[in-house]
Amino acid sequence: LRTLAEEFAPMAAAKGLAEALRDMSSGWDYIRGRYGDLAGVGWSRAADKADTALAAYAATGAGE
Repeated sequence: LRTLAEEFAPMAAAKGLAEALRDMSSGWDYIRGRYGDLAGVGWSRAADKADTALAAYAATGAGE
């Protein structure tokens, strides 16, 4: 048998990861706005993947 803490640990971890990704994304937006696109960094690719992951997380209702 698993404890409640063990049962909910993956959801808590996912919430923390989503919060970190939102924070990183806002940092990326600031850097991009301030300094423009930096060659070879892959801003758009990273931002698209971050947006997709955050939308999928939000669709689960876990972020509420």
